[in-house]
Amino acid sequence: MADVRLSADGERALAEGERLAATLNVAIEGVEFLLAGALSVLREEGRAGLPAPHVLENALREVHGEGSTPLSDRVMPAPNLRQALNMTAGALRREGGTTIDALVIARGMIASGEVNPAFYEALGVASEALAAKLEG
Repeated sequence: MADVRLSADGERALAEGERLAATLNVAIEGVEFLLAGALSVLREEGRAGLPAPHVLENALREVHGEGSTPLSDRVMPAPNLRQALNMTAGALRREGGTTIDALVIARGMIASGEVNPAFYEALGVASEALAAKLEG
């Protein structure tokens, strides 16, 4: 991602995804955590119609479970998270963009096809409906 950069809210989305994984004692951060982090940031910024924090956490818990032992090391990104983020950066570059923000992250995670369908089911919203809420 040499010619693209993260905005402040993009950095917050990454940090929030990692925080959510650590909160659930999950050592490997999957795409769902980053999507949840981006949605949390966007909701905080005032975007209406997005899942509440407890709904996101419950959906993550349903898909990834919750470890019983606190983590001793830092959360690591899963390969599919790295792949989805790289695909997002590539698509942004092709469109002439240079900044990855929380909205770009959320859209990219959905578009990547890497999100477990059970996550959308646990949220109570289809991927297409969630993507539509991020348009405009």
